[in-house]
Amino acid sequence: MRLMPCLAISAAFLWLGCDKKQDPSPVEPAPSASPEASEPAPKREPVQDIDAKVILEQLRCPAKAHKDACDILEGFDAGTKWDLTSIHAEEARYFGKAFRYNQGVAEEKWMFLLVKKIPLNKAAEGDLPLRVGLRDLDTTLGPENAHADKLWWLLKRDDAVPKRNATAKYVLEYASANWDSAAATQGPSTILHVSGGTYVRQGKARTLHLVQMDAARPGASGFDGMLVTFYPLTW
Repeated sequence: MRLMPCLAISAAFLWLGCDKKQDPSPVEPAPSASPEASEPAPKREPVQDIDAKVILEQLRCPAKAHKDACDILEGFDAGTKWDLTSIHAEEARYFGKAFRYNQGVAEEKWMFLLVKKIPLNKAAEGDLPLRVGLRDLDTTLGPENAHADKLWWLLKRDDAVPKRNATAKYVLEYASANWDSAAATQGPSTILHVSGGTYVRQGKARTLHLVQMDAARPGASGFDGMLVTFYPLTW
């Protein structure tokens, strides 16, 4: 029969086709983890603190000509780290008289400090969970400025502030659109990220002593900057 050889040949080709092993599909190796991606971000180290004794020497404290400024510096030098637990409300307001030094000459002005607590997860790494605002009292104001001296004396004596005090009302109702951050230093000061470097330490009765240093002028030996003791209006 002639069909048998054909069937045998077909079967042989079929067997050869089935027996042939298929090459496995190539598998793309998984990308190795980048060493840079696995490295944690560098931790931000606290900045160095300032030495108040240097400024005390620059102003030749104690000196009658700079008595108020020397008192602020001595309070700052003896001050401690700002205890944020002393702020019982979500916001706090402080008021004080500032002494702004430029080439050894002091100018007085009224200032207030705004402090607002924020959630810990809202603060940048290395920052404290709060926002701050340092403001001048506008000299063009009417009663709001005229009552500043009275408010300052009341706060210094820890006396009650009457509701009719226009300066207190202005500070309490002031709505800030811009806030700055703050961080701890390597010493007892807290640095406010305002105007380059502004340092705060806590004094007695929840007062805050503030030192703001200007960039050193070539050849200058005196102190340029600002000194304030802030008294709590609300906390």
